[in-house]
Amino acid sequence: YTVTVVRAASADVTLSVFTINGTEVADGDSINVGYGTTDVEVTVETNDPEAAYVVSGDTDLKAGENTVTVVVTAADGETTATYTVTVVVLPNTDAGVQSITINGNDVVDGDSLDLDYGTTEVEIVVVANDEAATVAIEGGTDLVSGENTVTITVTAADGETTETYTI
Repeated sequence: YTVTVVRAASADVTLSVFTINGTEVADGDSINVGYGTTDVEVTVETNDPEAAYVVSGDTDLKAGENTVTVVVTAADGETTATYTVTVVVLPNTDAGVQSITINGNDVVDGDSLDLDYGTTEVEIVVVANDEAATVAIEGGTDLVSGENTVTITVTAADGETTETYTI
């Protein structure tokens, strides 16, 4: 007599290990990574060693929210589970400037600039290190004889970090 025993393939799609950049995560979690991060290291181990998985979204990351997905297919070939984590690439904190020009003259924080008599406004061009930073300029118009102050405030893309330049 010949008896054939067929064991059904496992339908287990659970994970024993799920980390992003060494930090343990779970489905639905959110994790922050530093500005400029373009990829993360995803480590996955399934409870069933015969289950397969595919990781997507762990490269070509952009500033803001990115989705990393792990799709696990059980050994039975039919049962699947999707695990999703939001990876937040934090915004830039650079509030520095590449250059400041007033009426075409390069200036730096603390400089003084002599203008012709009767000048009531100046053209101010500020180039921030990060193009996502915002620049606010006060004092470039309604100039009067004597000393006038131009204050330039650069706010980094994070919306919190600022630098102030005074001419």
